[in-house]
Amino acid sequence: MAEVSQPLGTLPLEFTNNQWNYIRSDSIALLGSHVNVTSMTITEKRKSLDGAQIYVRSPISSDGNESKFVKGILLNESSNTIKIQDESISDKDLFLNNAPTNHILYLEELPKTKFYVNFTYDALHDEILYVSYLRYDLNWITRYELNLYDDTSVLTAIAKIRNDGELAVSIGRAEIIGGDINLKIPISVRQTLSNHAEAPENLKSPSTRTSLLMAAKLLTVEQGEESYGVYVFNIDKPFSIDAKTTFLLPMFRAQVTVERFALISKHFSTSLSTNKAQRSYRITPDRFLTRGNCILRELNRLVGETLLPNLAANARYEFSVGEDADIVYKENLTLVSSTPHLEEEIVEHWNPDHDYGSSQVRENQLTRSLYTVNLQVTNFKNRPITLEYVNKINYYNGKVTLETPNKYGFIQDDSSIKCNITLIEQDSKIYSYNVELLH
Repeated sequence: MAEVSQPLGTLPLEFTNNQWNYIRSDSIALLGSHVNVTSMTITEKRKSLDGAQIYVRSPISSDGNESKFVKGILLNESSNTIKIQDESISDKDLFLNNAPTNHILYLEELPKTKFYVNFTYDALHDEILYVSYLRYDLNWITRYELNLYDDTSVLTAIAKIRNDGELAVSIGRAEIIGGDINLKIPISVRQTLSNHAEAPENLKSPSTRTSLLMAAKLLTVEQGEESYGVYVFNIDKPFSIDAKTTFLLPMFRAQVTVERFALISKHFSTSLSTNKAQRSYRITPDRFLTRGNCILRELNRLVGETLLPNLAANARYEFSVGEDADIVYKENLTLVSSTPHLEEEIVEHWNPDHDYGSSQVRENQLTRSLYTVNLQVTNFKNRPITLEYVNKINYYNGKVTLETPNKYGFIQDDSSIKCNITLIEQDSKIYSYNVELLH
């Protein structure tokens, strides 16, 4: 969605039906430093066809499969009442009511609905006024490419501006805003934009892709600046976007710190778990990143894709792009003991009518279970790996306690058990820990 601001022209402002479909009418505003808007009207108009010369299929003439059309005048468009003008049928006026629309031939193009916006206002005589409104057919997203090498990483950001409208758009100056901006788009408009979504890059013609890239070289997006919780990126040079066209503009190259690691992230289960580790990354950018898709390359080879959220400078973000077939794990649990446990809970009651409270002791019958968790990790690679293990133990109203110390370095983080593991090449090891669940 885009907010369009342009100098106020001759009133009333005129919009075609197609333009109006992509305008949020409640966002239309007249802007100025000293303007006082006293009224605004929105009018829908369409030229009537009443009195138009037409041809209509004769209801009484049919020669085999051929139909005869006679002259007529459309008296009432809404009811398709027609006055027939054909002396071969009758020298008197004949009228045809409720004629089927597909039986009528028009001698001119059918008029289209237009919308008119008018203002009454008070302003300074020499003040330049602007009209502003939101358009659904202009939108932008960020696209990223993260290229990783042995010792360096490069994150390239590209602004992808899309014109879904039927007409070209000329833009004198633009601000693209990144961050969490909540604006409502009607369901009908979302469906229309989805149905007219652009084709994937590999389905576009080479000439189209080249023209977009060549045009983008003429412009750049300035460094983003924070403004009340969002970031504003300026484009000071004028540019235009043809109808149904995507415009690509380079934004910036960010310095990012990237950690590669294998990840075993699972939910607690008493049954045997066997799976592969995830190929995971942890990135820390040096500047704000607005939400957008990111293509990931290792040594210029495509290895995955992820969606980056709005990310503050120096904030960390973790993501996974798929399984690593060379790192497998197997985890099984042994129940060491299970004993009943009676827990007392003090429940407070407050009576607002009498302004006093009371308390009572409630006994809860729980079970205390002690498990030994055995984790076997195998590294089939010809190089050492760094692996992070997370076991999420989610018990409603339950308590989790990791027995410490343990020789493998497992720690408890709230209700999760975590550990960092290093394995040499072609190695397999078993790690274990005890955990107590009160549930």
